Amino acid sequence: MHDGLRGDACRRIFAGPMADADTDPESLVGTTVNDGRYAISGLLGVGSQGATYEAVDKQRGELIALKRYQVRGAQSWKDVELAEREAEVLMRLDHPLVPRAVERFEEDGALFLAMERIEGESLRDAKNLDRREVIRFLGDAARVLDYLHNRTPPVIHRDIKP
Repeated sequence: MHDGLRGDACRRIFAGPMADADTDPESLVGTTVNDGRYAISGLLGVGSQGATYEAVDKQRGELIALKRYQVRGAQSWKDVELAEREAEVLMRLDHPLVPRAVERFEEDGALFLAMERIEGESLRDAKNLDRREVIRFLGDAARVLDYLHNRTPPVIHRDIKP
């Protein structure tokens, strides 16, 4: 398992040219990473730090979410450090309402985090939520935030999405 981006690996990622996947996240769909372990089948979303893909973990025979942090060609060392820190924190979390991280690895100048794939719909797409569903959602969110905030050191989530 990858134990962090340090020294030469970090410098190589920071200084390297932009990869196709950095400019077109769709370019990874239909490929494999990590010596063929993960077969990328679709793009789930793109955010400020990278893209998240649906992939099949061929070793476990399960669908997973695979986050690719766009650190190659980063504007500052801080961007690389934030991506590495996020992956480290997610690897240490263990709560039934938080997707389980499987592993992290570096490949072709990018940091990847493989994690459990949770099925669901975006709250933005949900229509006509009844009172019971809203209360359940808020209760689940409160339990996760309580877990995160009571860790040492506390984990503060800056981008909560249902």
